[in-house]
Amino acid sequence: MRDGIILEGLGIKSVVLITEAFRREALAQIKALKREDLEIVFVPHPIAGLKVEEVVEIAHQYYPQIKEALIRNGFKQEVTA
Repeated sequence: MRDGIILEGLGIKSVVLITEAFRREALAQIKALKREDLEIVFVPHPIAGLKVEEVVEIAHQYYPQIKEALIRNGFKQEVTA
């Protein structure tokens, strides 16, 4: 999540992906850091240990949410899968 905050600080539009297991902690951190504007998409847990094909499947499944978050965040280029 800190990478997303750093990128946003550099003017690079970002979306942070966090697994569901860390939802509560992530929301507490963005509140503490006063970064409620940070775009976050929560994905299934765990990601570590999955096969590449499984990660690709998750990426395709969550692509619409990621695209929408980028657009909300002001991303101007066409976002395609």
